[in-house]
Amino acid sequence: MHASCLLFSRLALDKLSVSDFTRDELHRETSRTQGLLTTRSEYDRLGRLHRRDVFTGNAQRPSPRRWSRRWDYDYRNNLVREERDDNPFSWYRWQYDSAGRLLVQDGTLPGQEQWRWDAAGNPLEGSAEKVTHNRLTQLNGIRWRYDIHGRTVEKDNGQTRWHYRYDGEHRLTEVISQPRDRNKPQTQVSFRYDPLGRRNSKTRRQMLGGQPVGKPVTTRFVWEGFRLLQEVHGDVPLTYVYSDQDSYDPLARIDGVDAPEIFWFHCQPNGTPERMTDIEGQVRWEGV
Repeated sequence: MHASCLLFSRLALDKLSVSDFTRDELHRETSRTQGLLTTRSEYDRLGRLHRRDVFTGNAQRPSPRRWSRRWDYDYRNNLVREERDDNPFSWYRWQYDSAGRLLVQDGTLPGQEQWRWDAAGNPLEGSAEKVTHNRLTQLNGIRWRYDIHGRTVEKDNGQTRWHYRYDGEHRLTEVISQPRDRNKPQTQVSFRYDPLGRRNSKTRRQMLGGQPVGKPVTTRFVWEGFRLLQEVHGDVPLTYVYSDQDSYDPLARIDGVDAPEIFWFHCQPNGTPERMTDIEGQVRWEGV
């Protein structure tokens, strides 16, 4: 549905209203409804997303504020700072080298890290100065092995070992995880693809002591171009809705058909989901 000025104002699926939008004169989104929540967006002078505030209530009369994010960038458009008001004085800060590679993440929130890179952009550990053949074999206690094509065939973190298999088009067809603890089941996940190379199904099986544990679980994937439209678990479809026609930023997920339930995504500036809320505005999932 489009308003008379050609600015997108409402997104609906069949008769189910998902979100209402407002936009400024430059067609940038300034607010969206997400169930009982309203998200407002602000931009800096270069058009980069600078702030998002999430309120309880509609776009005209939002109250009170639930949480907020603020972002700052350097002259190369690298994200250098994020501030959060749901935890007092919470912030992250990032530093980059001249090639735009991340060097430091620090701040008042957990997850402070530092990185070193070789000239080809491979991460380094300890006193190493380069990664041979651009194939990382060890980092932070994790080891990798590769085949002649450079594809990862094994990963080991000391507790679990993963084996990877591929088809002639270099597409991942199988992952087998083997825990060191023999009392834990081995998991096998297999993948299938359509002629366009899009993954159209995955099947998960578990084995313990050579015997199957439970029944195999198959998930089917439905695509709209190269955007994931649905995941189908059994007979229950999970339908994904995106924030705009050409966007890959997820807006919402609709579970079921007869009595659909909507969950809304709250994303970082790069489109990475950070939280998911229900129609009442309650957080149902949150990333680490």
